[in-house]
Amino acid sequence: MLCYELVYNCIMNCAEEDNPEKKIQAVNKLLNIDFGENYSCIFRVSEDGFNVAAMTVEPAVPDQLSRKFEKLAVQMMNAKKVVRSSIREITVKELSVYIDTGWDNGFFESGRRRFSRNAGMGIDFESGCFNVKEEVLDETLKTRDEAEREAAVIMADRSLREELDRIYFEGNSSRFYGIPVHYHIKAGNMEAAMEIVYLLAKALHSQGRLPSARISTITSITSGCFNESGMDNLMEKSGLSAVAMELKGESDEKEYATEFGRVERYLSDHILKNKEDTQFFFIENTSEPGFGHHMIDALSENIDIILIKEGRGDRDEAREYLKGLIRSSRYAELMDDSIFSELDDRNSYLAADVHKTFESWKRRCLKEKAYISYSSQRRYKTKKKYKKQRAYEKLMGMTGLNNVKSLADRILAFYRLEKKREKFGIESCDISRHMIFTGNPGCAKTTVARLIAEILSEEQILETGAFVECGRSDLVGRYVGWTAKCVKRKFREAKGGVLFVDEAYSLLDDSHSFGDEAINTIVQEMENMRKEVIVIFAGYPAPMHDFLERNEGLSSRIAFHVSFDDYSVEEMLAILELMSKDRGYRVTGDALEKCGRIFYNASKTENFGNGRYVRNVLEKAMLNQSGRLYGQCCRNINKSELQTLLPEDFEELIVPCREEKKRRIGF
Repeated sequence: MLCYELVYNCIMNCAEEDNPEKKIQAVNKLLNIDFGENYSCIFRVSEDGFNVAAMTVEPAVPDQLSRKFEKLAVQMMNAKKVVRSSIREITVKELSVYIDTGWDNGFFESGRRRFSRNAGMGIDFESGCFNVKEEVLDETLKTRDEAEREAAVIMADRSLREELDRIYFEGNSSRFYGIPVHYHIKAGNMEAAMEIVYLLAKALHSQGRLPSARISTITSITSGCFNESGMDNLMEKSGLSAVAMELKGESDEKEYATEFGRVERYLSDHILKNKEDTQFFFIENTSEPGFGHHMIDALSENIDIILIKEGRGDRDEAREYLKGLIRSSRYAELMDDSIFSELDDRNSYLAADVHKTFESWKRRCLKEKAYISYSSQRRYKTKKKYKKQRAYEKLMGMTGLNNVKSLADRILAFYRLEKKREKFGIESCDISRHMIFTGNPGCAKTTVARLIAEILSEEQILETGAFVECGRSDLVGRYVGWTAKCVKRKFREAKGGVLFVDEAYSLLDDSHSFGDEAINTIVQEMENMRKEVIVIFAGYPAPMHDFLERNEGLSSRIAFHVSFDDYSVEEMLAILELMSKDRGYRVTGDALEKCGRIFYNASKTENFGNGRYVRNVLEKAMLNQSGRLYGQCCRNINKSELQTLLPEDFEELIVPCREEKKRRIGF
């Protein structure tokens, strides 16, 4: 639906006794009778003209309506001349307000308030289950060069630039026939995502692909958002315009219906009903994925969806982006070179990183430049703020794991040399990057996998650095035909990043049915998406050997087999000290000596837990210390006592034995 405000200049002949309100009522009545689904009304009269509110479901109607109105005004209102001086698109909310204004001014005949209801106006889109913001873009990008300049400002990803090429393709029709594709926007925050939405919407509008410049942005969707009259009305009125949905609500990982599953189906029904006339932007926040990937996967079977990722740039590009954000804000005159101290020292930045830096600078700027009397109050914090470590530094700072660190160095060295080969025109060679991590519990397999995803993203080896962790329940379906879809969905989620399959041997089952189907599909997708997804399998050493032998093509596709050794007693003591420091505690020398004996005894058991065991011992000691000190509450306890763990606080924990997998009885 298109909404407009039209302003007319006119010269009136009617005298005061001619009762102009009655004439205006008559014109309003005729306009709405003649135009069927298209509504218009006079809502304001001034000394030299009229303001008209109009709603239409056809892009060409505004000009037709203008001619119709001019003719009626001359004939029925005794006007000498009526000329339209301006026209502007407005939101549905504004149209609703204008209709109410016309009613308050007496420009509708008795009972004409029904007009507002018939037109679907006067109904608030918002509810307790979602929020909506309507806005009309005030500019367009008429040429590809204009769009490219704006794309460069936001460090546009290749996926966005490729879509701009398609939008501005000279062979496309400039007439609106319908919506050919919809968009899946992936970004680290809403601000970065909306910059992409605005750019695409302006480009589409300028090329006739989107008749309206109006965007309705839906956020804060909750599990109660289904069968909502506000949502029904919004979708009904969004034809010929754009709708951006932030799909950041709760995530339903189960295979059966839940409350949020009803929301997904409810929204999907609306989208499929309006897919030809409404341009949808599905926004997935990579830091809070929510239910977006579930709904988008289901929709992709019925509509064409193009994935657009947020941009990434080097430090110089990030500086320019940051300056652009400040220049377009109210803080422009406060900008100086100090803004660049807010940027972390790294090789590349996502658009979301720059937006976070902008927010941090704004908070500091308000206190240090605008309202300097508050500058001394900015340190109200309970914990010291540490500079965020890069993933590579985190990995190298971890205790032990020398073979893992060596692997990371070799991978980085290979890809850095690949970039040099490209500069010399040497053809690049593609290597398999899939891995298998084997080791006992608590050896940091999952932590290392996460860090590897971050490292390869920071080095721009992986596009997104997404880390998708899954197990048997995520990959094996409950019914025939579900398993392959589950596996492919996880690979799509991990595109541009790492798919981490924990306890991969759990896919093995005696029935050789769904588990085998999952393994076969994984092998197939490992080859199909070898350049886009790194698969890391993890588990205990012996069962992982059986897992690799189940499928002949599996082991041949894994390039790196990394063994995580058990931690030595010295390494566990180092981990204990590090964990204690992070929690604000100090372990005395006598306590460390006792812990050495505890860790030595535990390491002799089959399944003692490594780093996980150290954490459990420390947390039990913290509880014991609290009980010990609480009994001394009759006297003052100083800070040193609160932070000190003594030998009597530590005790040996029982290590549970791993149960043998029972053989199934029967057929």
